[in-house]
Parts: sequence; structure tokens; C-alpha cells
Amino acid sequence: IVACPYGRLYSKEAAVEALLRRKHHDSSTKGDELGSHVRGLKDLHSARFHVQEKSIPVCPVTGVELNGTHAALLIPKKGNECNVLSERALKEMGIQALQADYGPFEKDDMIRLAPLDSAMEEI
Repeated sequence: IVACPYGRLYSKEAAVEALLRRKHHDSSTKGDELGSHVRGLKDLHSARFHVQEKSIPVCPVTGVELNGTHAALLIPKKGNECNVLSERALKEMGIQALQADYGPFEKDDMIRLAPLDSAMEEI
């Protein structure tokens, strides 16, 4: 799974196929599953979830299920470690406490996943 800078989630395979179709047909993004802000793979960030029993993604810090009810944040970084946390983890622990496991990162580096339409208008 990958996320764009606006927090929309995509299957990595589907995103690659959409980029290839866009490249081969024309540069138009009309009817494209990806937004015009995604110009290449460099604009997508890998989202690695901590998965608990029953294949349910949870926050590794708070244990909150990441099912759309609670806000989730992606910390773009290299490596294979989990990089998706609940917003509650950030509020409870603070950015400095999360630096050892997920850093270095700044608050501006984080991407809110699957934002509401009202939040998308602000972006």
C-alpha cells in the first residue's frame, strides 16, 4: 500500500499501472485513478501497518485499531519498519519521544491518511 502526499491510499500495483497508462497514452490525468499531483513513484510513500490478529492494522504505540474511526498518520521513511501511527500516539507521546523508533522526522513530514473531504479542501 502506498500513500500520496494528500494521504490517499492506493494499491502499489494499481498506482504503477496507472502511471504506466498515463505515460503510454498521453500526459492527461482525466479519468486517472491517481490525482494530477502524483507524477511518479517518487510522489508516493510506502505505508507499512502494524498488523495484529485477524489482519487488523493497529497503532503499535497505543493499540488503537486503524479502521477509519481514529485518525492515522504516516511517517515517510526508509526501511521495512512500521511507519503508520494513530494521531493519539502523537498526542500522548509527543514527537520527541517517537524520534528513537520512527525518527528523525518533523511534524511537517507526517501525512494524515485518508483525510475527510473537508480536510482535503484545506490541503
